[in-house]
Amino acid sequence: MLLPIHLLLLTTLYQLVACLREKQQKPPGQLVDMGGYALHLYRLGKGGVTIVIDHSLGGVKAIC
Repeated sequence: MLLPIHLLLLTTLYQLVACLREKQQKPPGQLVDMGGYALHLYRLGKGGVTIVIDHSLGGVKAIC
């Protein structure tokens, strides 16, 4: 019984630390309005265009 409680406390503490760290750093690039939705745009490099769309799987950002 003691191990699940420690695991729960450890994962909760990890989540809190991850949220605090994420709020301290702004992601590179800019937010662009796309018809009422905010799309994060980050350009890097030269040459042809490559578009990567990542829905982030509802990670830490969705919880914080």
